[in-house]
Amino acid sequence: MNNKLLKSLPLFFLVSRFILLLSLPIEGLRGYGDVLHFYRLAGMGWPFLNHWSEYPPLFPILSTLLYYLTGDRQHAFDYLLVILLTLIQTGNILLFIRLGQRIYVEKELLLRAIGYIFILIGLAFSWWYFDPIAEFFMLLGLLWLLEGSTVRSGVAIALGVLTKFFPALILPVAWKRLPIQKTLVITVLALGIPAIVYAGLYMVSPQITRASLGSQINKGSWETIWALVDGNLQTGNFGPLNERFDPVTAFQPRGNQARLPAWLTLIPFAALGVGCGGELG
Repeated sequence: MNNKLLKSLPLFFLVSRFILLLSLPIEGLRGYGDVLHFYRLAGMGWPFLNHWSEYPPLFPILSTLLYYLTGDRQHAFDYLLVILLTLIQTGNILLFIRLGQRIYVEKELLLRAIGYIFILIGLAFSWWYFDPIAEFFMLLGLLWLLEGSTVRSGVAIALGVLTKFFPALILPVAWKRLPIQKTLVITVLALGIPAIVYAGLYMVSPQITRASLGSQINKGSWETIWALVDGNLQTGNFGPLNERFDPVTAFQPRGNQARLPAWLTLIPFAALGVGCGGELG
């Protein structure tokens, strides 16, 4: 019985989320997130070629494709993006269950999965931003790593890094759990594929690609405890959109400088990640 319930949970989430989305007006769908921001960025042309992007290339290119696919119809872009993110979030639930089966007994996993789903159903964060895409590749890379699929794990992590940089945090788990040969394969793929993509973009558009990479370095902290420490009370957005056509603006400092260096704040979390890396069976 518990196994049947587990298998039905992703479908339950998908149906419930679609009912919620269909009941929301378009303003509620956009809410306080970045959906409108993504639409405006997509309308500026191809990222890394026509303008610099503060994000790694996978999502900006994907959203630009959605923009051209919907023919500059904003409501169609919004709904298509939200539907895509909902489908990806459904995949995240499937991966959560697959990973959970390696750790928990069936009854305990069922309770955890139900709690996870009920949090996600109405959590607008999971469609206001594109983090679910990076989470999907991160979970997929972790699952394949644990199953011994070295090449597939490395490729999945690479796609995650091309979405956001944090999926690279799986690599310490690989170095702790796997033989050196497999670890090297995963690491080379996870970091080498993004390096090749960035190198290709740099060859085509060096100034804008360099500006895209440099934009985050000069961006102050935002919306975290570290931002409060630094005295940065603004959101994480940059200035006017038209600045992105000028590579020089990517290197302009935004907000106050960090009072605590990034390497110092990373140490305890890196230690925690390495310490927990052996918990998965």
